[in-house]
Amino acid sequence: MIQNDFLAVRDRILSEERSIQGIGTLGEKAMHRILKNYIEPDREMHECPIGDFVADIYRENEIVEVQTRNFNVLSRKLDAFLAIAPVTVAHPICVETVLNWVDPDTGEIVERRKSSKKGRVYDIARELIRLKPYLRNPDLHFHLFFLKAEEYRLLDGYGVKGKKHATKMDRIPKELLYEVKLSCPEDYRVLLPEGIPSSFTSEDYRKAAHVPIPTARAAICILNDMGFVENRGRQGRRKLWTMRIPSPMK
Repeated sequence: MIQNDFLAVRDRILSEERSIQGIGTLGEKAMHRILKNYIEPDREMHECPIGDFVADIYRENEIVEVQTRNFNVLSRKLDAFLAIAPVTVAHPICVETVLNWVDPDTGEIVERRKSSKKGRVYDIARELIRLKPYLRNPDLHFHLFFLKAEEYRLLDGYGVKGKKHATKMDRIPKELLYEVKLSCPEDYRVLLPEGIPSSFTSEDYRKAAHVPIPTARAAICILNDMGFVENRGRQGRRKLWTMRIPSPMK
């Protein structure tokens, strides 16, 4: 049922954009607009001015901000928004992505392939760490959407095939797989990979979660802040972390 509702919203938004601007030219990024309309169908609650900022959604006693890329731009907004209402940050994670390479002169898709990158819940740690001072605020929540998507990139970069630093045009969700909400410290337990030992290093985490070391370190930092792990010295050159019972919020 949820999947059908999501696809209905997606198809409606894409149809509206194409009828106004023509196929292949989207105004507000498709991922952002589709998620915004899926979360809140009533457009009277969209794009609401709050102080010096504009909230994507402002309904009843909640502000929802759809952030499809990095979180480093959110700090000033959160200072303003959290002062008046609870805030939910909605964010997509692409579990499976098909890359479409577009000729910048003709607009034709000249190459199409599945990306080797597979999004996981642990990926959110690299974004959450940017908002670390806010994470224990009981009025700040995160809503993660795990999707299959099509991404369109222009062949306007450099290198032999023009793919390096090429322009990312848009991402269009194809299927909503599942959702994860982070509403309290206990919810952050999802950042603990299955099978990780009770004492571990960032390298152990990297192997268990199948993520790069920077992601592993960010996740461990958040888990430490939320009371799931604590530092117990070092193992060689790396910090050694040990599981512990989460402490209540201060």
